[in-house]
Amino acid sequence: MPEPAPESERFLSAVEQRLPFADDERAEIVDELRVHLADCSEALRNAGMDPIEADRMAVDRLGSAEGLADELTRARRDPTRLLAAAGSGVWGVARGGVWGGLVGFGVVMVAAVALTVANNAAFRFLGADGYSWDPVTNAILGMAVLDIAALVAGRVVTPTVAARAGFTGRVVRRVTIPLGAAILLAYALLIWSGPLNWPAVVVLMSLPLWWIAGAWQTRPLRLGFPRRLAVGLVLTLVASVLASLVIGPGEFQVAGLSSVGSFDPGYGRMAAPPPGDLTKGLGSGVSTAGDYVELSLDVADRGQLAGWSDLRVEAWRGIAPITGAGAAQGPELDPSETAPFLTGPVVWSAAGTSPDGNSTWSYSSPWPPNAATLSGALLMNHSPGVSWAWVAITGIAPDGARYLLSEVSGNQVYFSGTALDWFEAVLAGR
Repeated sequence: MPEPAPESERFLSAVEQRLPFADDERAEIVDELRVHLADCSEALRNAGMDPIEADRMAVDRLGSAEGLADELTRARRDPTRLLAAAGSGVWGVARGGVWGGLVGFGVVMVAAVALTVANNAAFRFLGADGYSWDPVTNAILGMAVLDIAALVAGRVVTPTVAARAGFTGRVVRRVTIPLGAAILLAYALLIWSGPLNWPAVVVLMSLPLWWIAGAWQTRPLRLGFPRRLAVGLVLTLVASVLASLVIGPGEFQVAGLSSVGSFDPGYGRMAAPPPGDLTKGLGSGVSTAGDYVELSLDVADRGQLAGWSDLRVEAWRGIAPITGAGAAQGPELDPSETAPFLTGPVVWSAAGTSPDGNSTWSYSSPWPPNAATLSGALLMNHSPGVSWAWVAITGIAPDGARYLLSEVSGNQVYFSGTALDWFEAVLAGR
C-alpha cells in the first residue's frame, strides 16, 4: 500500500473523529479512504504533479472531512442498523448494570464494615452515641448499589447505541437519557418498596440522576476487571477486620421493633393508670405481624368494662433512645405530643374463648365463662415522621376519664412502602 503524505493523514484523522461507529468499523472505513487517497495522489504524481500538491489535490477532491464523514455515516444507516442498535442498547444496559452492581456491592459492603468499626471505636473510646444499624440503613446501602449500577449502565448504553445506529453520541443521548430516566423514575416512585425515611427517599429518587450522569457521556467505556478498585477494597476490608479485632465487639447496636417497659417514660399524659379494682383481672400483650403492631387485653370478666366507651388502641410519638457510654435509657414519650398520632378500633372475642385457641386462662385453669380478649392493630409503618412510638389500649370509664387498660409498649417502627406511599402520607399529614 502506498504511504500517504502528512496532509492525507491529518484529513483521515479528522474524518475518523467524526465517524460515530465502533472502533473496528471506523478503522475499516479509514483504511479504505487511505487506499483511495494514496492511489489518487500517486496517479496525480504520475501525471507530473508535484508530490505535495498531488496529495493536497487528492484530499481536496473528497471535500471537507466533516462533510465526508457525515456522508459516509448517512450511507451506512438503514433499518437493520437501528434494530441492531436497539438490541445492543438492551445488552449494554444489562452488562453495564451487572458490572456496576458488582462494583457497587463491593464498595458498599466495605464501607459498611468500615462504618461499623468506626462506630464501635467512637462508642468504646470516646463515649459517643452508638449508631443504630436499622432496616432503613440497609435499604439505603441497597439503593447506593442501584445508583452505581444505573450510572455505569447509562455510561455504557449511549456510546454503544451510537456506534451501532450510526449517529453521534450527542444525538443518541437525546433518546437514551429521557427514556432511561423515565423508567428509573417510575421504578423509584412506584415499584421499589421497603423501609424509608427522608434520607432514603432522597437517595432513592436520585436514581434517574445517576443514569443521566452516565448516559450524558459519549465516549466508549471498556468494562474490565477494576484491578485498582479491587485492591483498594481488599486492603480497606483487611484493615477494617484487623481494627475490629483490636477494638473488640464494642456496643454496636442492631435496632428493631422492641418492647420497652423497664423505666417510666412519663406516659401518664397518654391516660390515667387503670383503677386498682380493675388491674387484677387484666393481662395484656403486644406483638407484630408485618407492618402492624397488634395489642391484646385479656379480661377475666367482660362485666368489668361494662359502661366503658371509646375503647381503642392508640400510638403516641416517641423520641429516640439515649445511647453512649453508661447510658441505659430507652425511648421516651415525645414531650411535645398532646394527642396520639394514630388510633384504631378494638374488638372482643366471644365470651369464654381465646382468639389464639388457648384453652387455659392461667396455667391449667380453664377460661372463665365470661372472659374475653379485647384486641386491635395499628398500621405503624405508614407514618413518615415517626421512628419511635408508644402503644396501648385505652378506654373511657363511666366517670368520664380515659384510662390505660393495657401495658404501654415502646416500639421502634419504620415507614415501609413505596416512595409514592411516602409522599402521599406526608401530604396527608401522617
